[in-house]
Amino acid sequence: ATSVNESKLLSALNSNELVSLAQFNHFIESRNIPNDERFGEQWNMLNIGQTGGTSGADVRATDAWDITTGGLTASGDTIVVAIDDDGFDLLHADLDFWKNKLEIPGNFIDDDENGYVDDYDGWNSQTNSGTITSLSSGHGTHVAGIAAARGNNSIGVTGVNWNVKILPVQGNSGL
Repeated sequence: ATSVNESKLLSALNSNELVSLAQFNHFIESRNIPNDERFGEQWNMLNIGQTGGTSGADVRATDAWDITTGGLTASGDTIVVAIDDDGFDLLHADLDFWKNKLEIPGNFIDDDENGYVDDYDGWNSQTNSGTITSLSSGHGTHVAGIAAARGNNSIGVTGVNWNVKILPVQGNSGL
């Protein structure tokens, strides 16, 4: 077996008058199609008629993902999306919940002086407390997933924004 220096070979090819252009192989991958296990079921993000629906009848998420998948603003601030619903699974593996790091949870003091005591995990407007519960309906968790499930992490579904924090506000969606 003969070993060849790749850089010298490329240089030699480019100096040959019979070769118009030579370059190393470039490996590319689609940036706008996530690898999440259930993404194919999400016709609202990319509708290719997979459930008998109209191809293209979606929110055009894949077009947006070519530009951004969330994360930081142009000035470097973390993007936080507030979701007001009936309850949230704060331990859900596919959701990144915001934490109020200026608050000390469970000390019954408004440490950050924003008018909400112990709002470390978010706010529960039903109980007027920082205690967020996961109700059996799972609706708040589901809505949070649509808005902001982590994308391209090989699990679950993909949210419209892949890399944002979720601020849960537990309210009464039945009013």
